[in-house]
Amino acid sequence: MTDERALLDDLHALLTREKAALRAADFGALATLVPAIEALSQRLSPMIAALDRHALDSLRHALDEVNRLSLASLSGLSAAQARLEALRRPGGDLKTYDADGRIACVTTTIASVERRG
Repeated sequence: MTDERALLDDLHALLTREKAALRAADFGALATLVPAIEALSQRLSPMIAALDRHALDSLRHALDEVNRLSLASLSGLSAAQARLEALRRPGGDLKTYDADGRIACVTTTIASVERRG
């Protein structure tokens, strides 16, 4: 097996682990995988010209999938952040579903705590 092929196989293995981490929202794993992927990519970069079209297409497909999952993860995190901010606002509405699957709104109020002196 050539060096290029071995590095490419290692990169595919790391990308597969990155996709699994994105699907599982395992951000701790991503923190260690991303630097490893970057380092391996740097090592592979000068050898790209030696790779055949099929290998490059396979790599492009894997990277596109990682990109799609990353964008979906970011979208989910943004939606969760917006939801939490909406819940923190006094007087905001909490949208939920009733037993029949219809949207129901619950108005939130400011909670107060009586302090005794």
